[in-house]
Amino acid sequence: PDIEKYISNTSLNNQLKETWWGLSWAKSLSPNFSVGASLFFSNYNFNGGNNKQLSAINGNNQVAFYNYTRSFQQKSNGIFAKIAAAWVLPKVALGVNIDLPYLEINSSGKYRYEEYLSGFETLDDIFTYNDFNDINSKRKYPLGISIGAGIPIKKNTIHLNINWYSKIDNYNKLDIPPLESETEENLPNITFNEELKSIINYGLGAEIYISPKVNAYGSFSSDFSP
Repeated sequence: PDIEKYISNTSLNNQLKETWWGLSWAKSLSPNFSVGASLFFSNYNFNGGNNKQLSAINGNNQVAFYNYTRSFQQKSNGIFAKIAAAWVLPKVALGVNIDLPYLEINSSGKYRYEEYLSGFETLDDIFTYNDFNDINSKRKYPLGISIGAGIPIKKNTIHLNINWYSKIDNYNKLDIPPLESETEENLPNITFNEELKSIINYGLGAEIYISPKVNAYGSFSSDFSP
């Protein structure tokens, strides 16, 4: 009551970084058939959260303060593997690429939950602090299959591609323990789940012959993510 001035601040943070290192291998088994494979090591780091702060003062120079913070971090190291095959036939070139599901090697997670309230005459003070380190975490990424074709038309070529990813049912991405507080009861149960839907991408491209020294290229593709 009787607040004369208040200052409020809200901040949001969401950051995802993933780095891949890999090797690829390919071999021609016949004049018109070849196979290949790629193996990538992935380093995945996902973190985010939000913070709300409120400071207030009334006509009697009484100061009140509220702070609420939630943050998380998930790290995962694992393997992405791809296998492929290609055929070159008289009237069409065909290719298939299979993205195997993500194979997790190790993972870790963190979660922080804080809430403090002081100085509001009509509200009870709050002191809640939770900082969980090394909690169980899990990352999943689905199977994907891509099929492509190159169709020669005189000196030109039309390219077609379709790509499918399977779905992943709802799973627990971070296993967050029950919250505790010095002052509060009936704290919320925090769940951090993820569900990936099945998607289809498609592409169309063309190589257009103009002259012996000039070719034109154009393409379009969708880029939906699970």
